[in-house]
Amino acid sequence: MMGDAQTHAWLVSELVREAGAAAVVPEYGRTPESRYPVALEECYALLAWTV
Repeated sequence: MMGDAQTHAWLVSELVREAGAAAVVPEYGRTPESRYPVALEECYALLAWTV
């Protein structure tokens, strides 16, 4: 995946608007600063918070 929430904000907002849905875009620590499994744990925490 290339890009992040800022680089794809327009695309995501258009998709959400057209679909009439909600979107949650995870921002997580990237390698090499954050080692495995930090990104997975952060995404899981976001999913748990969303639910």
